[in-house]
Amino acid sequence: MPQRSPVRVDEGALLDRLGPDAVRFDLTGASLIVGATEIQIIADANDDPAASGVWSRNQFRLVGEVPADLNEALTGYRDVCSFDELRQRPVSIAIRVGVGCLLLGRAEFRHWGPGRYEFEFIEPLTSGLLEVVRPSVPDPVLPTPTWVDLVAARP
Repeated sequence: MPQRSPVRVDEGALLDRLGPDAVRFDLTGASLIVGATEIQIIADANDDPAASGVWSRNQFRLVGEVPADLNEALTGYRDVCSFDELRQRPVSIAIRVGVGCLLLGRAEFRHWGPGRYEFEFIEPLTSGLLEVVRPSVPDPVLPTPTWVDLVAARP
């Protein structure tokens, strides 16, 4: 099955689609917007494991603690033991890239732990798209060997 291309959209249009009563909650590297019938996650394009974002072609991670009512809408769990599929809302993922966002599509909740929620994309991302939404971080600049000459003068 051919992979469909992501749609470029304005962040405001994504928010408008959820209705005027949508609740926005900002987390590390992402915004979680909970509407009456669905949830939109808008994250920054990054490669930081400590921030929300695309983790792999199959997985998105949301980092941060959310209030109990939003947690229930995301996961369907009221607490560890009580799952109610009807409380769980569909989740769409978008990534901020340049001006606007790339709408990556739907994802399903898979797991949560302290401060981290994991979602699986319904349609895995292509390699090219993964490079755009999870850009690699440049290697840190390492010091040249000239610092060894300075040790005697400035230990």
